[in-house]
Amino acid sequence: MADGNWPARRLPKIDSEVAATGLTLKLEDYWRSVLRDRLMPARRDIDPAGMRRLLPHVFLLDVVDRPPRFRWRLVGTKIGDVEQGEHTGKWLDETIRHAQDPFLGFCRMTVNERRPTCHAALRCDLDGGSRPLIRALLPLSEDGQNVSMLLGVIDYAPAEILPLQRGAA
Repeated sequence: MADGNWPARRLPKIDSEVAATGLTLKLEDYWRSVLRDRLMPARRDIDPAGMRRLLPHVFLLDVVDRPPRFRWRLVGTKIGDVEQGEHTGKWLDETIRHAQDPFLGFCRMTVNERRPTCHAALRCDLDGGSRPLIRALLPLSEDGQNVSMLLGVIDYAPAEILPLQRGAA
């Protein structure tokens, strides 16, 4: 996200999705539990008490205008610690320091397709090491049709990264 050390040769393609696992699966399960036969839940349906263990890893992005621009509304403490900065209130495109980070593209995909997405990326540490991470993005809508926020989670230590199986239930 914000350290600017992304090696281009090892990044996943922007259109590659992965299956939700670990933290990302837990948040997606919670999101599905509050759908109530709708395409997307509203922000008012999200109760932090229902996902207490996930909160340090969770973020909210406001979706502003069309084409969409994204502003950090809430950033979990784990994300702030790892990224070594406060993003709340800042524009997402101003906090991504490398154009090849797939995050912004997946935000747009989630808004355009009005469905959850999950993607893997490589986060490079300042000491030269690297490690995979998984981000899940889940759309929220106040009117039931237009995405007004993205609920997300970042798993900085995924136990596994599995390819998305299209057509699987």
